[in-house]
Amino acid sequence: DVLPLGSAPLSLLLDAGVGGACLWAYAQEMQTRDENLDRIWTELQQRRAAAGGANRAERRAKKVARERVFTGGGGFAASPPPPPPTPASPLSPPSAGAASEQDGGGLLSSVKDFWNEANELGRAGALNLNAQLEEQGVLPALEPLDEAAGAVAGGD
Repeated sequence: DVLPLGSAPLSLLLDAGVGGACLWAYAQEMQTRDENLDRIWTELQQRRAAAGGANRAERRAKKVARERVFTGGGGFAASPPPPPPTPASPLSPPSAGAASEQDGGGLLSSVKDFWNEANELGRAGALNLNAQLEEQGVLPALEPLDEAAGAVAGGD
């Protein structure tokens, strides 16, 4: 048995009640829609009457005419401010800008510049930490490398 209440007349009565409730809700929605349309239409008529019956193009023409009177002619009253200058990054060395110009700019060169800058900062931090640990006696003091060996050890 697939009947909700076990009998056909009761199921039919239940279905009729649900269908009637749906029709009533639909009628209420349509009534509310019509009332809102009427309310919006009267508001629109009132606004058009207050604006002197002018449409959008006429209102714009009036506005442009008023602006020309205030600015003393056609065009803009003032020129737009110049764009602010781009600040130079204090962390990037001057050679990084030249390298990006040679690479032709773009995303790849900016990633390379960022990677090189991060490596330089990492090396500086490691050297600083080593110096502090040597001063505290945690690490034995290392002898400084000569320039040729430092270049090979640094990976440059």
